[in-house]
Amino acid sequence: MLKRNSPTITKLRYLDDYKKTKIIGVYDLNDDLISQSEEKKFYNLLKKNIDKFDIIIVADYGHGIITEKIRKLILKRNYKVFLNTQINSFNRGYHTVFKYKKVETLVINESELRYELRDKHSAIPELAKILFKKISVKNIIVTRGIYGSVLINKKNNLIISCPAFDQNNIDTVGAGDTFFAICSIAIGSKVDKKISMMMGAISAGFAIDQIGNKFYYNFQTLKKHLTHIFK
Repeated sequence: MLKRNSPTITKLRYLDDYKKTKIIGVYDLNDDLISQSEEKKFYNLLKKNIDKFDIIIVADYGHGIITEKIRKLILKRNYKVFLNTQINSFNRGYHTVFKYKKVETLVINESELRYELRDKHSAIPELAKILFKKISVKNIIVTRGIYGSVLINKKNNLIISCPAFDQNNIDTVGAGDTFFAICSIAIGSKVDKKISMMMGAISAGFAIDQIGNKFYYNFQTLKKHLTHIFK
């Protein structure tokens, strides 16, 4: 589906020459809601195909694609929804995870979780307990950059901590998205949660080891990494 008057999103970042950290970013995108005709087309496409898939990965970054009507359709299959709702400079103050009341798994950055709950100091398991009371979700996965990630499972009161496997931080762009995709596919495929977290961490390590997203993480790369670890 195409959104009218919407260029391919371009992100121009000015970096510090020594540490390669972002100084300022200039973004070109259309942040408006899709039109009614576009929404109808997207809705019908989803409705026709949504039941063909075992899991639904929702990356809602608040850029006008997922309207309330689209969201309601997706959430009718909440038992297989893996969600990431990113807060960014375009949607801060308008976008929130609480639009999704029931999902299978939520993957969220620690700083965004603290922003959502207005809590700067509580430990992550305590934050998860608060969030479990506000939305219905089986797993909450909190990504923490160089400090790794934490999975909290409500039913079994299970907490899994996973380290970051690559400290050679060249560029973090895309790392969270890569973790989200790989970990969601793994958990949705009934892979052991510890292994799923490790797979997500390995893939995120691949993403931060290069400037931008020059290469994408595929099955062959994952297979090579897992073979190296378990041989």
